[in-house]
Amino acid sequence: MTNSRSQLDLLCVALIGMRGSGKTTVGQQLARLLSGDFVDTDDLVVADAGRSIADIFATDGAEVFRRYEALAVARAAKQQPRVISVGGGAVLDEKNVKVLSDVAMIVWLTATPEVLWQRVRDDSSPRHERPVLTDQSGLTEMQQLL
Repeated sequence: MTNSRSQLDLLCVALIGMRGSGKTTVGQQLARLLSGDFVDTDDLVVADAGRSIADIFATDGAEVFRRYEALAVARAAKQQPRVISVGGGAVLDEKNVKVLSDVAMIVWLTATPEVLWQRVRDDSSPRHERPVLTDQSGLTEMQQLL
């Protein structure tokens, strides 16, 4: 017989999705609900690199950022917090998906391009300085990425 409480105690959730999908907001709330830790892989990248994600992209390019990101995903998985917020593009690398799926239930958060763009546009915190990922910007970039 399986005890559902013990399963809940072991639960780790990895939230994936586009920028603006709510990974940080939902993740922090879910971690509180589960009485556990919350880790954002973007925060780990910034701490490791000592600079913003936008600066890494602008200075070193996407490939260098993706290496930082893979290290952050691996570290978060080893820590096994209750909730991991995973950078939007991390799941494009199958190794990251494998690392996450070994320790966590993966949940994809999504919204329409218009809602995602509105959230990104309205987020004024310096923590969310985001790089341009395509040759487009704004809503057009969001639609293209989706």
